[in-house]
Amino acid sequence: MSWDLIWHHAAHWGLLNNVGPSAAARIDKALMDFAAKGSGSIEQLDIDDPNRFRLRVEGAEARIFIDRRARTILVTSIHRRR
Repeated sequence: MSWDLIWHHAAHWGLLNNVGPSAAARIDKALMDFAAKGSGSIEQLDIDDPNRFRLRVEGAEARIFIDRRARTILVTSIHRRR
């Protein structure tokens, strides 16, 4: 069962400006796969906030907020990963 994927404007900006085209394509695909299938390499960021995660691919990472009740994944930012 798929989830809704919502992009914050800062994440959209980061996708276009913080990472190169191939890393942008990888992180975009990984986010879509995670929303559709629940698959992907994610890790919880803060033990005190069980809704904040990071999804990583080669060259990029996405910070995400997962709302289980609403079945939404909010992409809050995209960063370059070395």
